[in-house]
Amino acid sequence: MSNYDENPDAPHVSPFESIRRAAEDGGEYWSARDLAKILSYDDYRTFLKAIEKACTSCEQSGQDVLDHIVGFDDMVSIHLMVASYPGDFLAPAIEVGHTPGR
Repeated sequence: MSNYDENPDAPHVSPFESIRRAAEDGGEYWSARDLAKILSYDDYRTFLKAIEKACTSCEQSGQDVLDHIVGFDDMVSIHLMVASYPGDFLAPAIEVGHTPGR
């Protein structure tokens, strides 16, 4: 049963909006690890192939990859120990006509 079936008057919340993150500078972005989960990728490494294709598409269309996809190390705390999960990516929200960093 979907949320709509339970309450048809409730506003629909996109799964993408539910994982949207806010940066300190007010920008918004999506974590690739979160995106992989809602897109039903069982293996994050498989999703990395999709990110590689997205990077290639950016390059082939003359777009700067860093305007759309930014890599970082996701730090998480596990029982007072910190482990780094390298290879996560951010997909920043780019407004039409907006140049990131300006």
